[in-house]
Amino acid sequence: MMNVAVVGAGVNGICCALSLAEKGCKVTIYESKTPFSETSSKSSKLLHGGIRYLESFQIKLVKEALADRAWWIRNAEQYTKINRFFIPIYKKKSRSRLKLFLGVKIYEWLACSNSLGESQYHSRKQTLALNPVLCSDGLMGSVSYIDVQMDDRGLSEWLMRKAKSVGVVIQENTPIKRVGLDGSITRVDGKEIKYDKVVNACGPWAKKLIDDSDLRSEYSFALLKGSHILIDRFLANPLVVQIPENDRIVFALPHNGRTLIGTTELKHEISDQINCSEQELMYLINAASSVFAEKLKTNEVAEVYAGLRPIVSTELKVEALSRATRESTIETIGNLTNVFGGKWTSAMRLGNTVSEKIVKSKEKIPC
Repeated sequence: MMNVAVVGAGVNGICCALSLAEKGCKVTIYESKTPFSETSSKSSKLLHGGIRYLESFQIKLVKEALADRAWWIRNAEQYTKINRFFIPIYKKKSRSRLKLFLGVKIYEWLACSNSLGESQYHSRKQTLALNPVLCSDGLMGSVSYIDVQMDDRGLSEWLMRKAKSVGVVIQENTPIKRVGLDGSITRVDGKEIKYDKVVNACGPWAKKLIDDSDLRSEYSFALLKGSHILIDRFLANPLVVQIPENDRIVFALPHNGRTLIGTTELKHEISDQINCSEQELMYLINAASSVFAEKLKTNEVAEVYAGLRPIVSTELKVEALSRATRESTIETIGNLTNVFGGKWTSAMRLGNTVSEKIVKSKEKIPC
């Protein structure tokens, strides 16, 4: 039985551990804090194909993610909610109606047999009737598509139960200081433990662990900070708000009786504090106010949070952040496997890919 250590208990780490254990490996996860306490709990709470990536022609990524979205619905339906998302169209402030309608239709078609419903165009009157929070000035109508919101806390607990049920051991509050190409890990207390294989699934901190271990990777990546705000307003349907100044979009989503608005994308250094800055707060308030009939005020913000996302890239310009790929990258050096990038929707696919590589590498070792 192969003995594997996974460093990092976010969604990628847990899915890697779960898949490895299901293939017969003995797996221990090491987490510096508590599982899902960092990036995995600080997302937009969506299981989606990434409709905005169609604009940069990342067709393969979107198609795969839509298939991954279907996996979560099949296997954890109780923690998913299928909703119709509306993209309001404003005169001189939006992409063209034709472009948006083609985009939502292509998104629907790429789902193939996993389609959740028809994408549609709505008149101005229909749009306001379905979304009374919207500002009517300059509104021309909207397009809509079907996507999925998730209960990330419920899904996290579900994944933890599944992992433990197949024998995964989870060591919380156990930071790892170093990893070795020989399969060793070193805890902060200095204790070294030897494994057959080690998976570095530390998310935004994956590169730091490599650097701290005096190892080198052929990949580099930028860190993006994404911030969200929660406001005490009722929202009937999810909204996709277009930001004409930089071609970005911001989601406004119903969430536990509140409205969740996000996200920002700012370059971030791993040593900097992870919080929602005043600049990001105002960006999100202004984004929502650009389509809300009743403008949002700062004193309406009930909660804020921020998380980091690693983007695999050798050079990432600020103006290209929203178009940068979210595809994951897997790197194997000796007995160490580094996992870079990824997202909630595709985490199980990533976990299966990592486990297949590791199990096959063991099978190739001659007796």
